[in-house]
Amino acid sequence: MGVWLEQEEMAHVLAVKSNEPLWANTDQGPTQVAAAQLVAQVNPEEWVRLSAGEGAKGPRIYDWVRVSIRPFAEPDKGYWLLARRSVAKPEELAYYVCFGPGEGLDQYEVRRWVAWYRHITLVLLAHAFLVVTRAQSGERKGGA
Repeated sequence: MGVWLEQEEMAHVLAVKSNEPLWANTDQGPTQVAAAQLVAQVNPEEWVRLSAGEGAKGPRIYDWVRVSIRPFAEPDKGYWLLARRSVAKPEELAYYVCFGPGEGLDQYEVRRWVAWYRHITLVLLAHAFLVVTRAQSGERKGGA
């Protein structure tokens, strides 16, 4: 999935396993390294505590770190490993591979008119499909 998204130049964030091999620069040169191993090599002061938004039980606060991957990437493209660490249970980590413009993934697509228009069109189409499907299933029940 990630390769297709990159070919289409669509920015994305995909969850990966801790043992996912990722290309990164090491002291021995570019090689594949497990996601967990890359994060284990990060200096403790590089972790940043940020909110992941409000949850059912209040704010969801985590520690986050970003590691550059793909040493032979195109200059205007960005490839990162993003790690999320639980504050309450620091041994619990989640890993994400990110792709996007070289400067980062900070541009929210729906801020632009075209993206918002496409989103709303797809939402209305999905809603219409569900309404028709429900109406047809109701007809079958009543007519049986």
